[in-house]
Amino acid sequence: MKQLLQKLTVILLLVSAVTFTSSAQAPVSGEATIADNMVIRLDIESPLVSDYSFSISAIAFKDAAAAERFFSLCRDNLMTYAVDYATKVATVHLMLEYTEPRGWGITEYNEYFAKVGERYRLTLDVVNE
Repeated sequence: MKQLLQKLTVILLLVSAVTFTSSAQAPVSGEATIADNMVIRLDIESPLVSDYSFSISAIAFKDAAAAERFFSLCRDNLMTYAVDYATKVATVHLMLEYTEPRGWGITEYNEYFAKVGERYRLTLDVVNE
């Protein structure tokens, strides 16, 4: 009986260690920035994750409703957005399940954000009218 308890204890410790190690390796949210030209840039020094947060304090939204509308209009098949206007932080959620099979990484997402920057600038003008 004592040997069985010792074996169970060892197994539980191993399972706990593996679980802790794998959760510690994958960050929950990455860091990104958004420039004045409305181009989002993901941190290239970190591994690709599905969520990236960035400050929107430098973006001149006329109010919280404009910020909500802006990020609602910017979503597409590759990403969605959530915004917390009170803290001036937005989060982009990447739909990795659609882009990983195509081999997309951080570089490809940054290239995509550069391409949609003009659309984001025009959208900002519209929501602030």
